[in-house]
Amino acid sequence: MNILALDSSGIAASAAIVTEEKVLGEFFINHKMTHSQTLMPLAEQLFKTLDVDKKDIDYVAVSCGPGSFTGLRIGMAAAKGLCLALGKKLIAVPTLDVIAENAAESSGLVVPVMDARRGQVYYCIYEKEKGSLKPKTAYDADSIEAVINKVKAEGKPAVFLGDGTVPFESEILNAGFEIADNTKRLQRAACVGTLAVKAVKENKAVEPENAELIYLRKSQAERELEERENALSFRLMTKADIDVIADIEKRCFSVPWSRKMIEDDFKNGLTYYIICEKKGKPIGYAGIWHVVNEGNITNVAVIPEEQGKGVGKRLMEELIQLAKQKHMIGMTLEVRVSNEIAKHLYESFGFKAEGIRPEYYSDNRESALIMWKNL
Repeated sequence: MNILALDSSGIAASAAIVTEEKVLGEFFINHKMTHSQTLMPLAEQLFKTLDVDKKDIDYVAVSCGPGSFTGLRIGMAAAKGLCLALGKKLIAVPTLDVIAENAAESSGLVVPVMDARRGQVYYCIYEKEKGSLKPKTAYDADSIEAVINKVKAEGKPAVFLGDGTVPFESEILNAGFEIADNTKRLQRAACVGTLAVKAVKENKAVEPENAELIYLRKSQAERELEERENALSFRLMTKADIDVIADIEKRCFSVPWSRKMIEDDFKNGLTYYIICEKKGKPIGYAGIWHVVNEGNITNVAVIPEEQGKGVGKRLMEELIQLAKQKHMIGMTLEVRVSNEIAKHLYESFGFKAEGIRPEYYSDNRESALIMWKNL
């Protein structure tokens, strides 16, 4: 059985041909050129050097993630293309398994960590059982501090490996754990092939169109697009927003302010309304009366489908900033005594209960809690 194994999931690229008995050969490069330029030439040179015909390959194996989004796609595309050209099945091997295989002889825990950016690592914790490494956790992404704490909780010695050990070397060593040396730190195609041999015996080879990548997280481009789509903007109310606020009132409150009340309030010269928009559509508002040197918050309202997403918190931040710009010395508000969610929100901004207005609300005679915050 001959397996062509490819890896381009991280900073290095490699290709290997592996049999049941041994690694016939491996080419590994960890330099400046991109995987799209190096991976297939490595495989071609491997066939030439070993004098192996492509038709003699029985399976193609590739590391399937987590890892570099671009690198994973390059590797999977190359593997699928070869499988389709040669009429062979594909074996997708999880990248964290591949890295862990470098420390297969370890007697303690094996913890591969890959740099996932934004202060996180991809990781899994392994331990040897019946001669093979077995995962004790799911593949996941978390901070290195959280990973270290999980390893500590096992109460066993551990070796860390993977490119995530570079930015977090001091944290790992200070926790009393070992880091594998450079020759065993990164994922290699030889390990992909070794694990693929086992996968073949377990009938895990699939048709190339059925192979999938393991991402764990959205790509940076997807995250940035989502952030842009979910971005909130804030502006002061204009006369044209009276109907907008009236509609939000009706959707949010059992006793909403009427359109005339909102219009009269807007005209009095003492009220400021802040509109929150998402994709150009108003989704909430907050109002405050400026009386002498104090601010009285009238309402904070967010349409039902956008509630629970932090919009109310952002509106409060904008109100507080506005109050400071207008040189107010404090802010006050009334809230239903039963509205725990709103009370918790206000308390998070430093508002404190100062009194009760008995039977304040007309719909059910519920009392209002008076809250105050110094600025």
